[in-house]
Amino acid sequence: MTTTTPALSTGWSSWWTRLCFIALLFEGATGLMVTFAPFLAAVQCGVLLHTVLGLDLPVPLTWYV
Repeated sequence: MTTTTPALSTGWSSWWTRLCFIALLFEGATGLMVTFAPFLAAVQCGVLLHTVLGLDLPVPLTWYV
């Protein structure tokens, strides 16, 4: 009888990893936009999204780690 082990979802195949990576990229990009770009309406919207995501990001990061 052959036994098979279930596939583990670790590394880059995990959707938590991808979610955290994309969120951190977004945080970095919007942080640079706030610092270096002219403060236009798109940047102001980015500040709001940056703040909301920054408040919510510790939850998936803590879960992933």
